Order: sequence, then C-alpha cells, then structure tokens
Amino acid sequence: MYRCDKLNLRGGGITVIEKNDINHHEISFYTSTFETSTFVIELAKCREITIASIYRTPHGRTDTAELNKIFCNNYQVICFGDFRAKHPSLSVSRSNKTSQIIYDWVKYSNLLIIAPPLLTYFSLTHTTNSTLDYAIVKNFSAAEATSINVHRSDHNPVFYEFQLAGFLPVHLRVLATTNLQRFQVILTFTNPDNPNIKSTQDIANGIAKL
Repeated sequence: MYRCDKLNLRGGGITVIEKNDINHHEISFYTSTFETSTFVIELAKCREITIASIYRTPHGRTDTAELNKIFCNNYQVICFGDFRAKHPSLSVSRSNKTSQIIYDWVKYSNLLIIAPPLLTYFSLTHTTNSTLDYAIVKNFSAAEATSINVHRSDHNPVFYEFQLAGFLPVHLRVLATTNLQRFQVILTFTNPDNPNIKSTQDIANGIAKL
C-alpha cells in the first residue's frame, strides 16, 4: 500500500493498494499542484508500465510541466484520478479553465483521455454534475472506464480495464506546416549565394534552381 497525504487542510489524500503477486516498485515525484502516488508495474521481458493516481484540489492551479514528469517516466503510462477539469465533451455542465489547459496539453502530447460514459461527480444541487474522474494514458490504444454508483459519496468510483497486448500507436493530432516566412529568411541569409527571396514564387524558383 502506498499513500500520499493531502497538501492542505481541505480534503484529498491518496492511497493505492496493490496485489502482492504483482511485481512493482514505487517512484516519487515532487509536485506542488496535485497529490500523487506513483508506482511502476514490472512485466515480462523488461516491460514496465507507470501508474499514477492523482488528486487536484478544487481551487489549485494546473501545471502540465508536473504532469510531464510522470508521462516522461516510461513508454506506457496510466494517470488517473480527479483532475477537476470539466469539459463539454464529458460533462453536461460548463467547462472550466483547467479543462482547456488539460485538453490542449493532451492533444499536444499525443495522449488519450479514457472517461466513463456516465458522470462521476454529483453535487447536492445537481447543477454542477460532471465527469471529473478519468484517466489520461500514453501508448494505450484499447481501454474502457465505468462509473459505478456503489458508495454514499459525491464521487463515483471508476473501474478501468486496459488491453496490454496488441498496442497500436495513437495517430498524431498535431498538424505540421511550413513556416514560409522563416524559410525565406533562411534561404536569404544563411548562404550568400542563395537567391533573393521576397515571395513564395521566389521560393519555388530557388528550389527549382537547386
């Protein structure tokens, strides 16, 4: 069992329980924007999977650089917990600033969000019901999440199932384009023998001569 005490006097705290017959070891990351308990599962043929459970406080800030520490640790990573990020694609409630930060980072980093089809958080007023608990994964192509209403809590537990075999790389979702203005500058100034570039047609002519 691994634990991470809460960062402040309000709610939080993480406990992770592992089966004794699963080879694993704990790793530590310093974080100031969320609580985390992280460990590595040791599989056959030197294969490893980093698993992190996190909790972000309701009014805490979001620092994707700290999340990058976890996701740069291994080829395959599962990071799940309460991200406090409400997004229209997952919730009926309005989005918040954190969700846009998280979603932009996930897209840029070529990761995946695995969320249950049902909501995971239920407020007393029902006006802010949303999905706050989900997983962000790296190099997993098949996974399922299920929100289970079994406890008297404002958060439902979420059951995850991952397919470890037959991994297919995630398609890149970042469009790469040529910066024509920078290309003009490079052609003009890096070599005195390069032609004078002032337009895209000059670029085409310069390439043809090369």
